[in-house]
Amino acid sequence: MLFWKSPYLGVLKTADEVKSFGVQVNSFTFNRSDSDSYLAAFKALLKTQPSAVIMVPNFSEETTQIINQ
Repeated sequence: MLFWKSPYLGVLKTADEVKSFGVQVNSFTFNRSDSDSYLAAFKALLKTQPSAVIMVPNFSEETTQIINQ
C-alpha cells in the first residue's frame, strides 16, 4: 500500500496543476485483491464518459475485457 501513496500524491498534484486548463481528473479506486471491485470501479468510470483513461492493469484477464470496452 505504501508503494501506491507516492504515485497517487503525484496524480493529485498534477490534477491541481492542470485544472486551470479545463482538465478534470477523477480517481476511481478498487480493492487490489478483488477483481469484481476492479471491474465495478471501471464501470463507474465509464459512466463519466471520460476523454482519456490512465489505469493500473492489476488483473490481466479483466483488463483485456475493459480495454475492449
